[in-house]
Amino acid sequence: MGQVFHIAHTTTYSLARPVAGLEVMTRLRPPATPSQGPRHVSVTVTPAAESRTAETSGTVERYLFRAPVRDLKVAAQFTVAHTPDGTGDGAAPPGDSEPAAEPEAGHPLIRAWSAETLPERDVALADIRRFADRLHRDFAFDPAATTRATSLVEFFTGCRGVCEDFARLATACLRARGVPVRHVVGYLLPGMGRDSCFGRHAHAWISVWDRQAGWVDLDPTTNLAVPDHHVTLVRGLDRDDTLPVSGRFDGGESVEQRVSVDVSIVRQ
Repeated sequence: MGQVFHIAHTTTYSLARPVAGLEVMTRLRPPATPSQGPRHVSVTVTPAAESRTAETSGTVERYLFRAPVRDLKVAAQFTVAHTPDGTGDGAAPPGDSEPAAEPEAGHPLIRAWSAETLPERDVALADIRRFADRLHRDFAFDPAATTRATSLVEFFTGCRGVCEDFARLATACLRARGVPVRHVVGYLLPGMGRDSCFGRHAHAWISVWDRQAGWVDLDPTTNLAVPDHHVTLVRGLDRDDTLPVSGRFDGGESVEQRVSVDVSIVRQ
């Protein structure tokens, strides 16, 4: 038996002064998979952009503002029919050329730690699951501990951070052993016994490739089963490739960004 959820994802930008030539990129249209069926997807940008273009896949949309803009709001609203026992997501298998691991994956401390659960080669899905469990046990979720500028080694030595840090460390260690990995951004569903702070933010986890099972999603931050407790928004090669909203403009003006997420049950 599935449920229907309503998700509101709002991003606001406040610049120090009006800026012309602002470009905003959004990835706010969740894909249809066996576990989720998006409905009534709406993305509104205020003020209205002079032009809007979408990639062929429909995943990425670009908005260009030629007139000066100081305050900007991007609001996405959609409902999703969610089936907990859905399997597979229909994503294409990895290509012949996969991204290399981050250089920090070779740090002696990180290599020694990951070697306790991951073999150097021929990594099986069971090994990856043990590794994700270990990552969940050894590191604590703490939204105040890191920023986007925190290095992988700093997160590792501090043992505290956010879901992006967990996913980034897992991706680095697995890619160092030749495992294809994707970075996934989406949402945790309410009523799953998780910390309430997750419901106010987008969430990140990983997807690994297994020859027999295909892409398998794992959430080392919460250790909750995917997709039973998750809705996928976007998947890509790394965290910069999966930003729900990002902006670009010329100049060194300071920018304040605020993000709010609300996930609620429409029908059980």
